[in-house]
Amino acid sequence: MINYVHLPRMPIFEMLTIEEALLRADDGNWCLIMDGSLEPSVVMGIGSQVDDWVDRKRIDAMGVPVIKRFSGGGTVVVDPDTIFVTFILNNRDVEYQPYPETILKHHAKIYQKAFGMGGFSARENDFVIGDHKVGGNAYYIQKDRHLMHTSFLWDFLPERMEVLLHPKRAPNYRQNRPHTEFLACLKNFFKEKQTLFLDFQKELNNLFNLTEIEPEQLLRKQFKHHRKSLKRILN
Repeated sequence: MINYVHLPRMPIFEMLTIEEALLRADDGNWCLIMDGSLEPSVVMGIGSQVDDWVDRKRIDAMGVPVIKRFSGGGTVVVDPDTIFVTFILNNRDVEYQPYPETILKHHAKIYQKAFGMGGFSARENDFVIGDHKVGGNAYYIQKDRHLMHTSFLWDFLPERMEVLLHPKRAPNYRQNRPHTEFLACLKNFFKEKQTLFLDFQKELNNLFNLTEIEPEQLLRKQFKHHRKSLKRILN
């Protein structure tokens, strides 16, 4: 069984706060989806160093916050045109061994069926259409539970992407392309966002015993004390 929640738009920091609480202080299976971050932000993996990933002068000029999430992975720029999907699952309830590679492959199959797109696939640690990145992924794996965040690009502003430096370790398929040539937008493949959300939920219903939870019910949920690694580091 999976609890499914379509969250109202909020700052990504708030969504990540909810995710960390569900991972550390809950024992249910969850799928959270949110249509855009209320404020543009840069989100980094817990082990990332600011000066390796972002241009501080551009960050200061744009005034966007930089957040270190509690999970690993790379750095992404998010804004109201980013679609977020997060799975938080008990290891005992899944049919795969919870390692990044197997988690990625399993979820890629879900999206392939939901989107009905032959060109959609997992490539290195990304979701791509052809050779263009449309989604980035990060994971947190512990003894009994694991989490996978995905940030899909419905659209993006090239000038916002300029805050990101070219990473020292980039996917091989990127082939040193700048962000504007490496990324693609889902809006070019779907007529409207609502179609994407409905197709995704329909596929989840096919695969799981899905329980739809009202956002207010989750937002009112009281969690026991738990470790908190998420933090805002700039702005």
